[in-house]
Amino acid sequence: MMRKYIPYILFLILVLIFLREPIFKGKALLPGDDLAYMTPGRESVIPFQWNPLRFDAISQFYPWRVHLGRCLRAGKLPEVNPYQFNGTPFIANGQSAVFYPPNLIFIMKDTVTAFTIFAALHLFAALCFTFWFALSLGMSRKGAFVSSVVFAFGAFMIMWLELPTFISAAVWLPMTLFLTTKYFDTKNLGMAMLAGCSLALAFLAGHLQIAFYVSLGAGLWFLYKIFESRNAKAFLGLALFVLVSLCVASPQIVPSLAFSKLSHRVRTADKAGYESFIANRVEPFRYITAFCPYFYGSTSLYDYCLLGPIGKKMSSAADEMEDGMYCGIPAVFLAVFACFTLRKSKNARFFAALFALSLLMASGTFLNAPFYYLVPGFSALGGPNRILLLWTFSLAVLAGFGFDEWSLGNNFKKGLKVCGITTVILLLTLFIANIFCFKEGISPMGSHPSIIFQLYISTFLMTALTMCLRDFSKFTAVFLIILTIADLHAIGFYANPTCDRRRVFPETELVKVLKREMKPGDVMAVINPQWSLFKTPSAILPGNSATVYGLHDAGGYDSLYLRSYKDLTCELCGEDTSPAENGNMLTFKNFTPEMSKIANIIVSIRPVKGGVLVGSANGVNVFRLPGKPEKQKLPKLPSPKPYLVLAGLAAAASVGCALRGRK
Repeated sequence: MMRKYIPYILFLILVLIFLREPIFKGKALLPGDDLAYMTPGRESVIPFQWNPLRFDAISQFYPWRVHLGRCLRAGKLPEVNPYQFNGTPFIANGQSAVFYPPNLIFIMKDTVTAFTIFAALHLFAALCFTFWFALSLGMSRKGAFVSSVVFAFGAFMIMWLELPTFISAAVWLPMTLFLTTKYFDTKNLGMAMLAGCSLALAFLAGHLQIAFYVSLGAGLWFLYKIFESRNAKAFLGLALFVLVSLCVASPQIVPSLAFSKLSHRVRTADKAGYESFIANRVEPFRYITAFCPYFYGSTSLYDYCLLGPIGKKMSSAADEMEDGMYCGIPAVFLAVFACFTLRKSKNARFFAALFALSLLMASGTFLNAPFYYLVPGFSALGGPNRILLLWTFSLAVLAGFGFDEWSLGNNFKKGLKVCGITTVILLLTLFIANIFCFKEGISPMGSHPSIIFQLYISTFLMTALTMCLRDFSKFTAVFLIILTIADLHAIGFYANPTCDRRRVFPETELVKVLKREMKPGDVMAVINPQWSLFKTPSAILPGNSATVYGLHDAGGYDSLYLRSYKDLTCELCGEDTSPAENGNMLTFKNFTPEMSKIANIIVSIRPVKGGVLVGSANGVNVFRLPGKPEKQKLPKLPSPKPYLVLAGLAAAASVGCALRGRK
């Protein structure tokens, strides 16, 4: 009886080991050291490499979750965030994820600990959901265990671990596929409806692009299962699947679509926009990172080298996350081994095809064009590289199939072929990477080549030796599973820097001055002349600091904010109020007297003409302007309340139908 719980106990142990720093040492699973270089922090001077995308974890998601927690504890629905952009819609901003059930974790006052619990919960869910889905495909428990580990600790889930909306949307992919498979196995329409609920949770989780790729994978799987079953009645299940997902997700989707039409990111789907979208593809020279993840260095190890004009785009350390492809050397071997099962396994063929599709789309091929031009809102997304979610998941499933095929024994010849094929792929990607480095004058491997080479060579040789064994044994299986875990943990541990929790928005003297001087109705504007993609900016109260401290700010940092407000600030300042390096940020480079319409407290290092100095701290001055700023008028957006009723009815009907079908 106890035997069936062993995988879940091991999953829990793996999560605890991987998150040992925040769980057992109380550190923050956030890049808090970013703030140590900015006013009002500046507490330390240590080597640190700036990653502007990872900074979103602490400058966007942490303040939003603080605001969500405050409202939940007060029993309020946070329709507006009054602390950013002179007031801005909150629920309608999809990444606020107000209606995502696991976000109830943030009702606790200790938001730093809540971030750790949230990450641990979703890593554990990724392991369990993938395990259930792999078992539903007919894999052995060991093969399913391998698939689970590769997906949960592969590049996509780990690279994005500190940005909660990414992982919380991605984790519902295996669960949606599992429930879809159960529908075809049981012919219970309730299972199709529950699959719709699962897909809806991906949308409620807060990242529409990742949710779209979850929908793409789930939709293709549903259509494939209809084709495989040759049962036209299954289209009824597909219709219910789509209908329920729309109903359950409607409290978030309806306000978000209305808000997106008014946001600063509204774009016309044209040729120039498509070229800009495709520019964020995975370039061929990055394929080597599927074998050697730190070939170009790592921001966590302070030696990432692809910075500045690289090829045809301006690259930053954010690309390390965007283009992460590593799923482990053993997983690559096993996935190649799974190719020998394609003739006898239709499911393996599907995931091999999905793997190829995701690679082609991530590489910026013409396959992206239909989605860009035909799917509403797709043109506002960042680029095709985030479909690497499907790359990671497909590789994980194939690795499980490969493990089971290999466990059948008599694999000496197959093992040699796998070693040969994998070596050829490795050498080809290495050749492309070195040609690129020679052309660009880049020295790869960062400053830690010995660590990387030792890890790669030892893993390669041990896996090759293991796979070439003539006989399969329990020892061999356990050895390969341990090797897979050790490989991914050794690499992934460096992907998420932690910090002393005291570095997360400390209450400094400058903050105390602002809290003392700002009265009801006051709004501050922070003067930050520069921002950067390549080094930590010398910023004052960066991002959405005001939200954390409960201060009202005329600026802010958000992927969605009102276009009308952006136009107003640009007019008042006589220049673009978004830094060239980050269009999602609204800040003020210089003070102009016209800014008094939106702010009466100016925070600046330099003097402010016409302002009265009311305080200073941390080398920063606080000035008061005469009068009061005008209150921004927010647009009337659809209320989510009637859609909450619809979502509740759809979810209840799904559960009821599923239970009735089981009887």
